[in-house]
Amino acid sequence: MDTNHDGVLTLEEYIAGMKDAPNLPQRFKNFDKNGDGKSSRAEFVTPSGK
Repeated sequence: MDTNHDGVLTLEEYIAGMKDAPNLPQRFKNFDKNGDGKSSRAEFVTPSGK
C-alpha cells in the first residue's frame, strides 16, 4: 500500500490499496492515532487504546 515507500501510509494510499471498501476515511482515522494524516507501521499495527 505504501506506494512511494516512505515508511508511512497516507489516506490516499490507503484508499488506493483498499479500492471500494466502505468507510475508508473513517477507518484510516482509526489507524492514524496521532492525527497527522499519515499512519506509520507502529500506528497501523498497534491496537486502538494502547
